[in-house]
Amino acid sequence: MSNRDIDSSSENVFSDWARDAEEPGEPAEAVAEEALAEEESDAPAWGTTADAPSDAERSILDAEEISAGWRLACQASVQGDCSVTLPASSLTVAHRIMVEGAAREITVAPNVQKVSLRLPAPSNDDPRADLHRVLDAISENTRPPHRLAPLQSLPQMLRAHGYHVTCVIAADQLCAIEPGDTSEQLYGLAVDIGTTTVVAYLCHLLTGRVVAVSSDLNSQAQYGDDVISRIKAANSDEA
Repeated sequence: MSNRDIDSSSENVFSDWARDAEEPGEPAEAVAEEALAEEESDAPAWGTTADAPSDAERSILDAEEISAGWRLACQASVQGDCSVTLPASSLTVAHRIMVEGAAREITVAPNVQKVSLRLPAPSNDDPRADLHRVLDAISENTRPPHRLAPLQSLPQMLRAHGYHVTCVIAADQLCAIEPGDTSEQLYGLAVDIGTTTVVAYLCHLLTGRVVAVSSDLNSQAQYGDDVISRIKAANSDEA
């Protein structure tokens, strides 16, 4: 049984673009160029680093597949660092990402709120500081922001917009101050991190309506199909 050198600069040793090239309507040259687009410019042609096929490979692969560079992964011996890419076309079942589920009525009570304020301007009878003026108008339980940025922009924002601002509050703490009335523009992001996929939902927090959805495959899958394998990879020196 012969071993096979796998060049570290070729990421498509086990790809099946050669098989895809036989599909009608798509030239073989176009498929090959797409498969090799991400390789280094000085990388050898795909399949040129393979040893002569073993008896097992000759019994399973036909002459056309062998000449195209196909080899059996179980017959290959890795001789150095390499990257192996499994194209989506090689999967027996195509990935389908579920982004919708059974809907049910819920009470929308977000932890983040917006409060639109129209404040009186300072006067001799009301010389309160700008921050105290804002906090008093919201609630006596509202705490000041822990960041300096909202406080630095507050005086100019109040005067530039006629003391009409919107306060962003999270867990009874003032987080940000926006000019004008932006109380309807309150959004949150819900992220479903699954073993195979990651789905993000942009939600309008006042109504609970899903405004947009985006999904992709979980890139952690390259470290294993299950969570335990990924934990082991994270604890290893190669992670």
